[in-house]
Amino acid sequence: MNIEIRKLTSNLAEDYVRFFDMTPHSEKANDDECKCYCVWFDFIEAYPKKEFSGAAEDFMGPADLFWKSGFVVYGETEDKLVMKKSLR
Repeated sequence: MNIEIRKLTSNLAEDYVRFFDMTPHSEKANDDECKCYCVWFDFIEAYPKKEFSGAAEDFMGPADLFWKSGFVVYGETEDKLVMKKSLR
């Protein structure tokens, strides 16, 4: 697969969603709960697990990955962080 990295803009939204809807990222790729993307208006959200247990189960990446990329914790559940970053 040839992947080109580009800044996410509104005109690329359909390609972005198609990539995550159609590209298998794990053996659970067809489970809605395992989809690993979420964009809301001017923000992007991520839902990493609080405790990283390995690449196979944590295909979203560890929380440190998001911290280093400028995300902040917006909320949390029992086992996950809700992190968000402004796209502006």
